Amino acid sequence: WLEVELPADLAFFRERGVSVVRFWLLCGLDGPHGWGARRRHPRAQGRDRWTVEPPAAADPRYLDTLRRLLAVFAGSGGVRIMPCLMSFEAFARQNRAGVVHDPVHGDAVGEAFVAQVVRPFTRVLAEHRACVHSFDLWNEPFWNDQLSLLHPARSQGRGRIDAFLERCLAGVAAELAVINGRRPRGELRIALPTTVGHAGHPDLRRYRTGDLLQFHFYPRSH
Repeated sequence: WLEVELPADLAFFRERGVSVVRFWLLCGLDGPHGWGARRRHPRAQGRDRWTVEPPAAADPRYLDTLRRLLAVFAGSGGVRIMPCLMSFEAFARQNRAGVVHDPVHGDAVGEAFVAQVVRPFTRVLAEHRACVHSFDLWNEPFWNDQLSLLHPARSQGRGRIDAFLERCLAGVAAELAVINGRRPRGELRIALPTTVGHAGHPDLRRYRTGDLLQFHFYPRSH
């Protein structure tokens, strides 16, 4: 798919004037292809009480696949990628993507996620900066907050959402500082704008946004 269908899709977009494609990287963070291992909480009372066990290290295929993906965009003739690291589905307890709330709730798990995923992904994106528009950290965190109205088990809480976003944003900034600190004096610093794909313009005032403001337009939505 990466070598045949994606180049054809990007050519199709380019011919029609599209210059940036938003691209999902990790939707679910657990399961057979996810970052962590899902474990039943030892003190669980309900059927959806789970916890996430971080791996000793992230699967190296993550970065290998990301590099292959970026190489396709680099050869696309001008179409850049806005990689979206994760989506709200990854943090809801009852959904197809699994049961991963611990990166948001637990400091140790959140720190492991930033160290094993956010910072290495930032490093690879910086290597291919010319074809990267910006780094989108979270798709529509609104739903992890507001779905509590119907599904209380899915709510992360606004404070936790913002704290986790801040941790991810700080991880990007820290990795860029390391990269730029190693560059020879006089070379231009590498900048990688961050963004958060908010579900509507009111969310720009509710949650952290990163460097670039982004919201999605849904007619008759919130």
